[in-house]
Amino acid sequence: MAEGRLRNQLRKLKNIPGILEEHNKIIKEQLKEGIVEEVPDNPSGNRITYIPHQAVICEDAATTTVRIVYDASAKVGKGIKSLNECLHTGPSLNPLLCAMLLKFRMHPIVLMADIKQTFLQIEIVPED
Repeated sequence: MAEGRLRNQLRKLKNIPGILEEHNKIIKEQLKEGIVEEVPDNPSGNRITYIPHQAVICEDAATTTVRIVYDASAKVGKGIKSLNECLHTGPSLNPLLCAMLLKFRMHPIVLMADIKQTFLQIEIVPED
């Protein structure tokens, strides 16, 4: 399933000038940062799962025109759980929006930060 989606994605990206190169640059950067890893010739482990991805193209974006989205909700077949369904969800860590807006009004100075690629920084046990 993941391989089929990749072939379809590559076929689409080849028709848009410069996008395939941008996609390749992002994958190489994620490989260097340890976000993704190369598939070994003989994979081992109890379960082997490949997460399909797709390139989302935002032509009017100020910084990046391409961003890669991984589909951990993809199912291989009927009755088989997706990776997202196997993960413990836990409580919502998003603060209430109203409370956050009120806190912004309490002080004269507000500090904000953007954590780079937060949701790409997960690890899975090697056996899985």
